[in-house]
Amino acid sequence: MLLDNKLRLGAEELNRIYADQYREADAMWYRIAAASDADFSRKVARTHLMITGVNPLRAMRLMARSVRLGRLLLEMEPDHIDVGATHVTEIMGMYGRPTRMKASLGVEAPIPLSPDHPRRLIGGSHLAGDRNLVNAIAVHQARPVRGGLDILAAACFPDATPAELVDGHSIHMAIEFSNLFRIGLGVQALQPSASA
Repeated sequence: MLLDNKLRLGAEELNRIYADQYREADAMWYRIAAASDADFSRKVARTHLMITGVNPLRAMRLMARSVRLGRLLLEMEPDHIDVGATHVTEIMGMYGRPTRMKASLGVEAPIPLSPDHPRRLIGGSHLAGDRNLVNAIAVHQARPVRGGLDILAAACFPDATPAELVDGHSIHMAIEFSNLFRIGLGVQALQPSASA
């Protein structure tokens, strides 16, 4: 029903409905940035998923093309309001108000990378209205395993980010990745582990 309503209303109407909340979220991120020292290594949401019962190459292809699957992106996480290849609007860590963000690749990982997980997606997100305010850096790493995929998902936040947001984002990523494979590939055997 939630997905049906998102699709029925469409991104333009949802963005109009949430406009005041977007401004509140932006103000929250400006406060966090002002209180932070630009260190994204101390507040990290982490989720470890073992996807089983699927061809690892097929699973990695789904991950690679998921940014182009609009309906799936809305369906895989209830907190997604508007999602596309280079933008996302979501309630970060189920905390506060929805944030409108744009994403970019080519960002340096603020945390050590796992040598055992060679497939990586590292990117930053910044406020849609201010590309100078980076509010998160995603560090997702994967490795094929027999009959599936081993995923280390991480979201790194400025050091003044509330712990509740960071902890909540671990759960957000577990839901997001689990549903990506459950919906996108029909996988039932998921073993997520979320930790901040």
